[in-house]
Amino acid sequence: LLGGEPFLGTGVCLRVVRRLRAEHGRSKDVWCWSGYTFEELLAEAHEAMEEERWDDAVEPLKEVLAYNKDDLNARFLLAIAHQRGGRPKDACAALVWLTQKAPDSSLYRMVLGQVLEELGRLVDAEVELRRACELAGSDSQPHLELARFLARHDRCPEAEQAIEQAIQADGKVDVSDLDALFELPLIHLRAGQYAMIGQDAQRIAQLLQGADPGLREYAAFRFLNCADALVMMGLPKSASV
Repeated sequence: LLGGEPFLGTGVCLRVVRRLRAEHGRSKDVWCWSGYTFEELLAEAHEAMEEERWDDAVEPLKEVLAYNKDDLNARFLLAIAHQRGGRPKDACAALVWLTQKAPDSSLYRMVLGQVLEELGRLVDAEVELRRACELAGSDSQPHLELARFLARHDRCPEAEQAIEQAIQADGKVDVSDLDALFELPLIHLRAGQYAMIGQDAQRIAQLLQGADPGLREYAAFRFLNCADALVMMGLPKSASV
């Protein structure tokens, strides 16, 4: 495949290759002469995604997959581009394919759970999120995503348990658990357990003792966000804590 730029005429090239495969199976190789490299196409997609131009990321990723359908990284990036671009069904199809190819990936299952929730398939979403937690090892992120899912559906006691599992995922409690700890006041806020919010704040403050200034500044920003939410709910006393 050559002449001009095959990667700019993917549709025509694919029709030729499919006809070739239909008549000759795998008995013949297909070569493509391109001015692009796969790395350049992936770089183009990465740049578009960093700038949140999700639609612009789709085409170069599809071009990579047209010639190497088993590229898991490109397939995952395509799933993310579809998800962020508001195409959850397309994202779901890509992620289901990925979980079949790599069934032990907690990342693929976690994102599939997010997409299934967007599609309203809540039972399937929870199954995938819990499976992601089982596969996560010391990674706390799947537990956090499960907690957020449970909290959004008013299952706050279970969400709190998932947060504690996220905090203990690596076998210790340290500053890396800060984001997980900041989910607790949001869960307690949703559940109407306002008295618990002060305890959450004290727990976070203890963890920050001796922390570097940058981390303390980040924590202050998160505390202010929680306080704003409490003020909006007419709970100035809890906000002051």
